[in-house]
Amino acid sequence: MMSRRHYVELAKILGANDVAPMDRIVVDLVAWLRADNPRFDSQRFREAVGDAYVPVSSDRGSMR
Repeated sequence: MMSRRHYVELAKILGANDVAPMDRIVVDLVAWLRADNPRFDSQRFREAVGDAYVPVSSDRGSMR
């Protein structure tokens, strides 16, 4: 089972890499994390992703 510090770090990584709180990858991760831990707080996780969210600017480029 993952701990709170894992969730926090995962949210930071996602947000810092142009992943928005409602992107499909976050929706899928929330379902998986909830299955791993029934006490997982999906709202708090989405908020943490949003707090770390930094959209990729057009001049910075993207690896997609």
